[in-house]
Amino acid sequence: MAGLSQFSSANQAATANIQHMTEISAPTDAQITIDGTITVTNSTNTFKDVIDGVTITANKAHATGIDADDPSKISLKEDNSNVATGLGTFITSYNALIDLSKQLGKSGNNSDGEFESAGVLAGDSMLRGVMSKIKNQFNKAFDIGNGETLNLSDLGIRTERSGKLSLDDDTLKDLLESNPGKVQNFFLGEDEKSGFVKDIKDFIGNYSDKGGLIEKRVSGKNSQIKKLDSDLEAFNVKMTSLESRLFAQYNAMDLLVSQLNNTGSYITQQLANMPGVVKKSS
Repeated sequence: MAGLSQFSSANQAATANIQHMTEISAPTDAQITIDGTITVTNSTNTFKDVIDGVTITANKAHATGIDADDPSKISLKEDNSNVATGLGTFITSYNALIDLSKQLGKSGNNSDGEFESAGVLAGDSMLRGVMSKIKNQFNKAFDIGNGETLNLSDLGIRTERSGKLSLDDDTLKDLLESNPGKVQNFFLGEDEKSGFVKDIKDFIGNYSDKGGLIEKRVSGKNSQIKKLDSDLEAFNVKMTSLESRLFAQYNAMDLLVSQLNNTGSYITQQLANMPGVVKKSS
């Protein structure tokens, strides 16, 4: 008769004939009706995935039938902020590529004509070619339907004098507010199989994919390195043989010179001891 037992109801404690609380209504799952025809129940008041991308929380009960009060209404609005975020990430990555290409392709002289260490790809034709072709990709226009086309500049992406990209947020915002479908078609194409994304992906894949130009270039350089290693090994063997032969020749000549010196000394000594030979006075 004390503590939590006071929360017992007739159903819970019928055998003990104890009743402190009365059950007014049995607990049931939460239930919502969409468009007056679709009824959905859930063990909690939160409904997920009933409408794609929307989470509904039932905060109060509404009357039904002729006594129904105002039904709940849901207002949906597109959130296109992720477009600007994605373009910002793209621009940051491309600008980093610009800095890297300049570092790799740096010549041995600076703007003042003073010597500096050159980049590892200084004068490389592939580096110059790929950077030039990427810039051309950015100038291409893509069909967005109804005979219209767009390019990156129409989305507010500008090319600075340094070669880097920047984003005009107002231009992009105005286009998204007026017709976000145009932006989608520019990136994905009307069939979602064309557009800027696929075009730039195919272009980069031509260089970076398996069997692409970069892999072939690396394979060619590795073959050159192996050949140089083989040539160096053969050259070292040749030099070792030449060194041994020169040492042998030097030792033989040294021995011959020593023998000639001994012979010369002996002849001089014998000539000095011959009768009739007068030594020159010192």
